[in-house]
Amino acid sequence: MAGSGEDEDTGEVPEEFLDPISFACMGDPVLLCGTGQVYCLRSLRAWLQTGSRKCPKTNMAMRDVEVVRLPSLRSRIAAWRAAQGLDTLPPLDPSPGAVQAAGPGVARLLADLRCGDAYKRGLAAGALNDVLIQWGPQPTAEQQSVMEAVLLDLVWLLRQGDPYGSGVAAAALSQYERPDQVAFLAAVAAMPAVALLWSPHSYGQHSAARLLSNLARAFPAMPDVLVEAGAARGLLQQLDLRQPFPYSRCSAAAALAGLCACDAGREEVRAGGGVALLKAMALQPEAAGPTARHNGGGTEVLVRFDRRDAAGCLLALHLSPEEAAAEPAVDQGTLLALNHCSHAWLRGEVPEPALGYSEQELAAGLNRLALGEDSEAGAGAAT
Repeated sequence: MAGSGEDEDTGEVPEEFLDPISFACMGDPVLLCGTGQVYCLRSLRAWLQTGSRKCPKTNMAMRDVEVVRLPSLRSRIAAWRAAQGLDTLPPLDPSPGAVQAAGPGVARLLADLRCGDAYKRGLAAGALNDVLIQWGPQPTAEQQSVMEAVLLDLVWLLRQGDPYGSGVAAAALSQYERPDQVAFLAAVAAMPAVALLWSPHSYGQHSAARLLSNLARAFPAMPDVLVEAGAARGLLQQLDLRQPFPYSRCSAAAALAGLCACDAGREEVRAGGGVALLKAMALQPEAAGPTARHNGGGTEVLVRFDRRDAAGCLLALHLSPEEAAAEPAVDQGTLLALNHCSHAWLRGEVPEPALGYSEQELAAGLNRLALGEDSEAGAGAAT
């Protein structure tokens, strides 16, 4: 690939410029902080996306994966390539035209996200989060290129920012839904997201739960990793309806449902009093929770999202008959209906969760799942 920085004969490239994974010249060198080894970001990212938490060169296991770009080394590689008459390294950022095509004001956000003022970085991340929400789950190619360019900048802010900056960075990272991006974030963002659950600011706690609800499902081993890091206890504190919390609690319940994919997760939820907390949340009267919000011109009843995801987590716990019967009692039918509810119910258009299914939802079998007629109905996966 011309200009990739990774296509030269390894015999001609100085050893310090070689990527230990691909044995090619690095185009975007990064430091793997836990082991002190240097890799090309592309190669290391592909390695981490497999779910491995071992340093490729040293084979050392890493609980947390922190990756930092090395601009000085990249400059030396670029100078060497120029002296050898090789293609220049491609830029790390999208072209100005692509940035402009991504949307108005995006170029300014990119600059502010990388400035020397941490507070200004936080403000930029907050504005970027709003932009990512507007872009939705299917961004254009230009928008996707911007998301790729700022991914590590947001991870840096998640780790190093003040409580506000870390919170908005987590919120922005929760908008990354492409499988390869989620898999990479599971490596580099999971531990700081768990730490953020204990932020003194409720927004940071809420944003961490949103991010962890995505990361918990990145790999089969991820629930165990998060439970060991203390995620379950941090998430459970958001579910207590006796404690004021200005944001919806559904993300915490959804993240806990992901942790319940492993035995350790179910044990932690039970040990932390999660069954009672989740029951209260699933059965709460609608006047008790956040009432409504506008979403794309419509209205959504937030407490219904809380009830849905609490029901999903209770299903994922595989309650015993005794646990289900303990006050407040819940039954499988109620939990299935809540967990596989219609979007019309979430929008407040119908009075019961198993009413108002759209043609698309009927085609997906949500009505059958709500009635327990499908073998996947007990999996606890929110729709």
